[in-house]
Amino acid sequence: VSQLYIVLSGEGDSPCDELIKGGVQAHSLGGLALAEAHYNRALELEPTNPIALQNLAVCYAQEGKFSDATITIERAVIFCDGIGIIMANEAAIALDCFRFEAGLNAAKAAVKARPDDSHCLFMLGLALRVCGNPDEAVKVYNKALDIVSNHPMAAVNAAFDQSLTTSTQKDLLWQRKRWYDSNAYKGERQP
Repeated sequence: VSQLYIVLSGEGDSPCDELIKGGVQAHSLGGLALAEAHYNRALELEPTNPIALQNLAVCYAQEGKFSDATITIERAVIFCDGIGIIMANEAAIALDCFRFEAGLNAAKAAVKARPDDSHCLFMLGLALRVCGNPDEAVKVYNKALDIVSNHPMAAVNAAFDQSLTTSTQKDLLWQRKRWYDSNAYKGERQP
């Protein structure tokens, strides 16, 4: 699951946002310690900044510091005012900690707060599969694909999870065709 985290960037030009942007840049280059330092400095300026908290939680999770990640992402969710990515990352961190029921509950809460957020729906699908319900996972992935037809992970997971169900060969082929059609190159061929 840890490859599924999404890091958010600061949107303004406040000192806190600048520190978050620096953290995101270090994070994207694999500098987790430097990113962590940036996010902590941002939190010194704004202790309840949900983006800094969320990104710090992702750092902790990627470093294997799961208790710190869990505490920090829970704080981020408290202050996030319904930001879907933050709520979905709470589910991802819980799943990475093998806290499957907590991950499923967090994903359900994310979808309840943001029913049209394809990433929240994707995380709910993933949590459903991990909890042993691939039939429901496929339905949720397809809802995500109805919103974003080329969602990078929902399509492939829907096709995979479909193979875990008692679906017919026709159902499997339809799911795979949907994945192929949504990801097929649609531009002009160049010499």
